[in-house]
Amino acid sequence: VEFGNSLIADRNTTPSPVDENELYLAQGFIDLAPAGNKGGFRLRVGRQELPFGSGRLVSLRDGPNTRLSFDAARLPVSQEAWSVDAFVAAPVDLRRGVFDDRFNDETTFWGLYSTLPSVVDPNGGMDVYYLGIDRDNRRFGGALGNETRHSLGIRLFGDRGGFDYNLEGVGQFGSVGESSIRAWTVASDIGFTWEQHPWKPRIGLRANISSGARGDDRTTETFDPLFPNNSYFSEAAVLSPSNLIDVNPSLTLKPTEKLELLAMWDFVWRTSDEDAVYGPPGVPLFDPEDATGRFVGHSLSAKGVYQFDRHSSLILAYTHFFAGQAVISTGGDDVDYLALWYEFKF
Repeated sequence: VEFGNSLIADRNTTPSPVDENELYLAQGFIDLAPAGNKGGFRLRVGRQELPFGSGRLVSLRDGPNTRLSFDAARLPVSQEAWSVDAFVAAPVDLRRGVFDDRFNDETTFWGLYSTLPSVVDPNGGMDVYYLGIDRDNRRFGGALGNETRHSLGIRLFGDRGGFDYNLEGVGQFGSVGESSIRAWTVASDIGFTWEQHPWKPRIGLRANISSGARGDDRTTETFDPLFPNNSYFSEAAVLSPSNLIDVNPSLTLKPTEKLELLAMWDFVWRTSDEDAVYGPPGVPLFDPEDATGRFVGHSLSAKGVYQFDRHSSLILAYTHFFAGQAVISTGGDDVDYLALWYEFKF
């Protein structure tokens, strides 16, 4: 059982439940396993978190104050070399009061997520998964109506000799109202670490592309990241990974065993200039007819993490987003984000 209390101050508009939730049940579940079971099989039922893979489609939602929980039945099975996780769930319908969150009867989420040895790298791993979602009265990517969306994905990951990689591709199909869904994304995160150097520098490069709408009312081509880690691009969580191309070089240093420093420079474009730029949680930031140009902007980010011990750490993060033509043409501007927080885990 895990309880939560999320508060926010000095906001000009009424806060949403992800920012302010006075008292709530974050998690409350029971695990059932056969007698003599050695961790290979169990049934988990109740309110719970569902983080999968690199968090591009299903994550913990660490950016806002209130994390993402599901009312779910989950059946994970694991052995030494592989694991399979089957589930059916509904995201919790959050309210701002005391223990007033509710079961969400307008969204059903189900899937099968497996992690296996890689077929291309003996030292790597591979995720193969299917995710399905059904939502009532959905408005997304210019379409409106009841939505049934299916996502098929594969992720390859591993490291060898200082080189590490994380490659992922997802295809989506289904329907929203009268429109059929044809969407996709390809993501990559590769890097090299000089382990012999005292500061263990890592040079990294992320490159991602996700599909966007192209003016066909019969087809919805905007990729839907479902329940993503919106801090994937930076802690500022300004953009949602729909209708985006981004290239993000980075440098990571470890001056000491306890201190890690990260610097990133992210460049972002619209995949389609007939579609909007989206912010969390998949909300269009402007009408695409009002925007000119495909360049969304670029951002400089810096982050420092000091790990006092296995229980506690101090994190400082800063991002400045420089608005590009697509944002400026609709009245948008630059964004500054600064955060300092202390974590204690037990």
